[in-house]
Amino acid sequence: MENGHFKQPALTITQLAQQLNTPEHQLRKLINQHLNFSNFSSFLNSYRIKEACVRLQNISQAKTHILTIAIELGYGSTGPFNRAFKMVTGQTPTQYRQAYLDQQG
Repeated sequence: MENGHFKQPALTITQLAQQLNTPEHQLRKLINQHLNFSNFSSFLNSYRIKEACVRLQNISQAKTHILTIAIELGYGSTGPFNRAFKMVTGQTPTQYRQAYLDQQG
């Protein structure tokens, strides 16, 4: 995932298993039992939201539209991105960015 696999649009566990040349059931077991994620979506969002936070804190990307960030991270639209982001951080991406910028003065 560190190689950016998580940025692929509509990535499924089947596709990731194929890319990693790993049986899907083994990847599922790793994600669920060893990494303690409830499902593949939660696992995938953990990488995507972490990267989104980095981008939203980047002053040089302050004018980048939220939709652009969402698409670049593999989301098809802002709706799923906003829901996932808020579930992880407790804020919308816009609120998160504004709070960070406010702290920077």
